[in-house]
Amino acid sequence: MANSPDHRNRIILSQLRKRSYTKWVLIGLPAALSLCLIVAAHWLLRTDSGSGWLWQKIVSSAAVEIVSSRPDGNLADGFVVQDLTLLADGMEVAVGRAEITAGPGWWPLSIQIQALSLSDVLLVNHERDDPASDPGQEAGVHSALEALRLPLPLIVNEGRLTSLSYQGGDKPPVRLLESLEFRAALDDRLSVEQLEIVAPQFAVEIQGHVFLQPPFELSVTAQGHLEMLDKPRGIAGPASAWPVTLECSGELDRLRLGIRFPDNGLELEGELSGLADNPEWRVAGVLDQLDWPLDDAGDALSLSGIRFSSHGHIDEWGVELDTQIAYRDVQNNRLILEGTGSGTGVHVRNATLAGPGMDI
Repeated sequence: MANSPDHRNRIILSQLRKRSYTKWVLIGLPAALSLCLIVAAHWLLRTDSGSGWLWQKIVSSAAVEIVSSRPDGNLADGFVVQDLTLLADGMEVAVGRAEITAGPGWWPLSIQIQALSLSDVLLVNHERDDPASDPGQEAGVHSALEALRLPLPLIVNEGRLTSLSYQGGDKPPVRLLESLEFRAALDDRLSVEQLEIVAPQFAVEIQGHVFLQPPFELSVTAQGHLEMLDKPRGIAGPASAWPVTLECSGELDRLRLGIRFPDNGLELEGELSGLADNPEWRVAGVLDQLDWPLDDAGDALSLSGIRFSSHGHIDEWGVELDTQIAYRDVQNNRLILEGTGSGTGVHVRNATLAGPGMDI
C-alpha cells in the first residue's frame, strides 16, 4: 500500500541514494578535472614530448616567423633551442642558444621562469628601399606594451643574455653588449627589480617599472660608469671610469630626465616628449670645465662655469651658452652665445664677449 511502512522506507532510501549520487558527482567531478590538469601540467612541463608540443604551438601561433633546430629537454629541467631565428618587418633576431627552466607558481597563481639564458644574439636590420619612418611607429610602441599584458603574472627569477651584436644591412656586426642579467615581473606593469648591463665601454645597473596601459606611466633609475680608453684632455675626472647616475619619470610620451656625472661636474635636466614620433626636448645643464681642443695639439681654450640650455626638435632647435672663457693671456672673460640650428647646420644669432678691457 502507498502508506505502508515498507513503501515509506523505499522512498527514503531512494532519496538517500540520489543525495549520495549528487554528493559524489559534486566531489568527483572537480577532483577528476584537477587530476586531468595535474596530468596535463606534468606532461607539458616534465616530459620532452609535452614541452616540444607546447613549443610547436607557440611557433605556429606567433605573430612573427620563428625558425629553429629541433628543441631538446623539458621546461622543468631545462628546455634548449639551438639556432633560433625570429623574422618580422625587415628585422631578424638570431639566437645561438636559448635555454629556459619554467613552471607554475601556486600562490599567487603565476608563471614562474626560474632561469632564462640567451647566448650569441644578433640583431639584423635588413635595409628597405624606403627608409622613411613609419607613421604608425608611435602607435606600435603603445600597442606593443599593451600586448605584454598576460592573463597570469609572469615572474623571471634569473635572466641572462651573453653577447649582443647589431648588424645594419650588409655592414659588419657591431658588439653592443657583453652581458645582460635581470630579474623582472610582468602583470599590470613591467617591473625590473634588477638589470645589470656590461658593454665594451660602460656598465650600468637599472631599476624601474612601466605600466602597460595608457598613459604608460614609468619610473627608471640607473647607476653605472663609463670607461674611457683614451680620456680627452679637456674634461676633468679620472682617466679610467666616470660614474654616472640617471633618473627618468613621467609618461611614455612625456618624460622628465636627469643625468649626473659627479666626478666631472656635469649635470643635465629636462623634458623629452614625442619620442616615438617627432622627438622634442627642453633641457638645461652645467659643466665645471671644458678645454678645447680635447687633444694635446696646441694651446687650449678653457671654458669654466658652463651653463647651457637647448629646446626644440631635430628640424628646428635653439641653444644658449653662458660661460667664463680663458685663452693664453686673455683671462676672466664671459661669453654669452645664442644660436639656432637644424639637421643641415647651425646659425649663431647673438654672441657677446666681455671682460677686462674687452666688450664685443
